[in-house]
Amino acid sequence: MKKLLYLSAILFAFTACRKDQAEPEEEIINCPQPLSNTPDELTIGDTTNCLYRIMNDTFHLANAGQLEVSANYPIWCSYTNGFEIESSFTEGPGPSDGVSLNLVSTTMSFFQVKDGFVLHERVDTTYSGSNPVIKEIKEGESCKAEYLQNPVSSIHDQPIYFDSGAIINKSDYGSSTAQLLRKSWGYTLPQGGSSDTTVFLSVSYERYCGNFEFNLNKYIGFKMAVEGTEKLGWVQLKLVNGGLLIIDYAIQK
Repeated sequence: MKKLLYLSAILFAFTACRKDQAEPEEEIINCPQPLSNTPDELTIGDTTNCLYRIMNDTFHLANAGQLEVSANYPIWCSYTNGFEIESSFTEGPGPSDGVSLNLVSTTMSFFQVKDGFVLHERVDTTYSGSNPVIKEIKEGESCKAEYLQNPVSSIHDQPIYFDSGAIINKSDYGSSTAQLLRKSWGYTLPQGGSSDTTVFLSVSYERYCGNFEFNLNKYIGFKMAVEGTEKLGWVQLKLVNGGLLIIDYAIQK
């Protein structure tokens, strides 16, 4: 029995940093000492000289039965050095859902396009003769030139979804939050009117570009300081019906 326990302890020491499933309640231990110098570039999908972990974990998105869900995923040996996936669902007229990557580590950032998204609004009114029938308010996020000419209420960063083989560099721009899902909702409500005409208010919201495509393997690139040394890494994801599959990740040793 003692021999069996001893062998099990050795096996755990060699596999503690590479597990097949995310285990949010357990600390990862026995990770390697980080190297003091690492290359300034990393190829997306490459695991050479990297701490590599296979996940194959499906994060189930929020829905009408569960309005908010979240889970932490470690990057370097601890759940304080990683990221959180968060999903929310809003009921009512125009139900909407969304999912985002949030940082747990204060030294981590995702590669994004600075000021790549513009939040815009357009108001159109449809008439029947001289009577208004529908007042339509369209809001959305866009990175297309035609929308940049509309009134701007906010500008924020646009996440980059990499393919395998892309190159990331420590000098590339990074910021703290990456929204992943296509984002859209809409509803129409009666707003009153005359005895022979009812006026409807139609409100819709849509992300016009930069959506995370369904059923395609994509990567999020990141950089993170580990014991004072900046590391590059990537997380491979796949958006499926009702969930986000976290496939694997790598970070420079």
